[in-house]
Amino acid sequence: MRFTPRPVQQPRIPVWVGGVLPASRPVARAARWDGMVPIRFADRRLVRPPAQDIADVRDRIAALRGQPEGGGGLDGGPAGAWDLVVWAEVASAPGEVEKLAPDYQAAGATWWIETAKPEPGWWEGVTARVARGV
Repeated sequence: MRFTPRPVQQPRIPVWVGGVLPASRPVARAARWDGMVPIRFADRRLVRPPAQDIADVRDRIAALRGQPEGGGGLDGGPAGAWDLVVWAEVASAPGEVEKLAPDYQAAGATWWIETAKPEPGWWEGVTARVARGV
């Protein structure tokens, strides 16, 4: 696949692989790329994976890629050289993410992405979240 204009990033745009846990094939695939977005489903809905899932993926990726001693990132490069993304629902209460973030950061998460689910009240929830700020 080719995109125009050509990206500025070298050697290419970072590729994050998504995959439903506990499947191992997406984790192995993600180890060959730049990051992973682990996904969990419960009751036929997307749910935020617990911090323990993020830590488990971190450890599986480190084992697959190898982690030299003293390396900052999972590939032995600087911290953040390999991304581990938490895909979560839009926080419903002010400060909720701030309370959750330390556990996810300790587990190896480098990004937190909130997704609005198109359910009743979703627009109001997103509007309220944006109004609260970062």
